[in-house]
Amino acid sequence: MRTTWIILLFTVATGAALYLIFNRRSGNSLADAGGHTPDSIQHRTWLLVASDPTSLYYHDSAWFTADSTPLTRIPLDSALPITHNRQSPTTYILDYDHRYFYDVELPASPAGKPGSIQFHIRPVNDTLQVTGSLYTGNTLDIRFNGPMLNMYRSFMVTYNSKLPPDTSGVDSTEKSALAGASKTITVL
Repeated sequence: MRTTWIILLFTVATGAALYLIFNRRSGNSLADAGGHTPDSIQHRTWLLVASDPTSLYYHDSAWFTADSTPLTRIPLDSALPITHNRQSPTTYILDYDHRYFYDVELPASPAGKPGSIQFHIRPVNDTLQVTGSLYTGNTLDIRFNGPMLNMYRSFMVTYNSKLPPDTSGVDSTEKSALAGASKTITVL
């Protein structure tokens, strides 16, 4: 009878040890990013603001406009909701730990009315999903939703709608002008 109890206790102890070994968390992962810890999404995400850029550059953890002016950085935990007075078109970039980014272009608000923008970031599969809303006063203007894109060590985002028209093209019909992409990401 005593041997049976010893075998039973040994089996339970071995099972508990195996359970703890195989269910151990290994480092930080994207699934852990949702909490309110120092390594959570809020503490690793920066909001960058650019006023009507034609192109934006990223190189070694720094964002620049075409004239090499650094973008204004705002910690995300101090930026929710963001109050702004958009007198000119503005581009907001969310940068998560220099691994993922999301950019949203906002038009100038009518008559310079102040508004607010809200972001919500959550982990989904192997990336982060951004959901946001833009309000002018109490009116909802834009609602956006999309995945954050992987970042490279050095790349450029070009907003094609802000570039001068191409005069070297053979087909200048309106249909071909609308067929192009709204932005281009070039890895440098």
